[in-house]
Amino acid sequence: MKELLKKYPLHTLFILTYFAIFLYAKNAHILTIDVIYRPLIISLFISTFVLFCAYFLFLKKILKAGIWSSIVLFLLSNYGFIYDYLEKLYYAGYWPFENIHRYLILFFILAFVLAYFVVRISRYYFYNLTKLLNVLIPSLIVFNLFFIIINPYYREKESKECNNKVTLQTNSPKPDVYYFILDGYANFKVLKNFYKYENDTFYNFLMSNGFYIANNSYSNYYFTYNSLTSILNMKYLDNNSFISMYDNFVFRAFKSLGYTIFTVNSGYTVSNKFLCTDVDLNKEIINDYERTILKNTILRLDDLIGIIPFFRINQQLSFIKNFDYSYKSPKFVFAHIVCPHPPYVFNRNGELKPTNSFSDKTWDPKESYIEQLAFISNEMMKIITKIFNSYKDSNIKPIIILQSDHGPFFSHKNYEIVKYCRTHILNAIFLSNKDSLYQDISSVNTFRYIFKYEFGLNIKLIKDSMPGLYELKENRNFLNLYN
Repeated sequence: MKELLKKYPLHTLFILTYFAIFLYAKNAHILTIDVIYRPLIISLFISTFVLFCAYFLFLKKILKAGIWSSIVLFLLSNYGFIYDYLEKLYYAGYWPFENIHRYLILFFILAFVLAYFVVRISRYYFYNLTKLLNVLIPSLIVFNLFFIIINPYYREKESKECNNKVTLQTNSPKPDVYYFILDGYANFKVLKNFYKYENDTFYNFLMSNGFYIANNSYSNYYFTYNSLTSILNMKYLDNNSFISMYDNFVFRAFKSLGYTIFTVNSGYTVSNKFLCTDVDLNKEIINDYERTILKNTILRLDDLIGIIPFFRINQQLSFIKNFDYSYKSPKFVFAHIVCPHPPYVFNRNGELKPTNSFSDKTWDPKESYIEQLAFISNEMMKIITKIFNSYKDSNIKPIIILQSDHGPFFSHKNYEIVKYCRTHILNAIFLSNKDSLYQDISSVNTFRYIFKYEFGLNIKLIKDSMPGLYELKENRNFLNLYN
């Protein structure tokens, strides 16, 4: 065994595997085991390929090829970490160069070349170093695997199932329900007053098709997880008790009423893996765990192009457009579409455009936000038109909810304007009974209203308020917008 550890650079084959398992272990409490298989297979393939090429580059000296390959793979797998650190220095005023990618790529090329010549001309045979790395890397993998296995949150997540204890009955018709969340879509008043953008085409389309638009509507929470958790459980969050988004009341209520639950995978952990889902329409989409890996590797260079988010949103929209709307009723379809939320990768015609920001949390420039908002508006008009066409001959018309989880982060010196833009949302609802809807309805009452007035259930509306303001005021990104 000692000779084996000295003669073969097994560490090269395991270094990317360690990186993937390390990131999984850090997030084991919110991930399922199935998300790790694809990254592990790809990691092993890349490591083998790099070692194979280096073997010939170093004239078949396997130990030198292994050392150099591990240096290359280590740097490539940590590109995103280094980038994030330099970005923090840049915003703190300690890094003078704005185009971080340009300088980081140059540094990496020089590091690879320097490492190549140092390893190649070295008279050291690397037996002991190879042995050390062959023991160290697998040991780190075992340590992280042990952490995953004993993680209590992980075990709890794996054992959870849909808690379908809700029992509801109604004599009212059961229309199909479509709930579309457009992440970060601004309220129509916000667009007009602060972005100076008249969103008339979309507004007139919704009005002419019978939607009720709550022009003063607002969200109760201002970050996606809390907002959706509150909406889908129809109540405010209680710090003293746990409220699950993944096993929420709305999904369980629809199942109790005999609905088939369809979800469209967003690619983000925050809105994936709903426990009461019957059909997940796009399981093969890039998930949030894979996005985290890509963000921290050399593939972070996709910041400059935006191919990954471009592909993800297009794939998601494709599944919605191609959905079989004639599938037997009743059905509930939920889709969280992370658009017009940055990164901005679409122009208004749906074409790929180079991103102007190196972060998926940056809401500037405003012109790019409007371009992406115009794109998703056009796509939703196509989807809604297709839904209506599918129910032309039906006596029971569908319910369609078009809503944002929160508004955009709008930079301005006035605190009230920044708060207004983030809190006020798009809220357009198509349903039969609009008489009791009101202009400043908040998102927590969305399904309370539907169950009460469309299904005749004994569910009351609750007082609209903004309990999420405290969390918003403490958020660093929010504070930076008006300071």
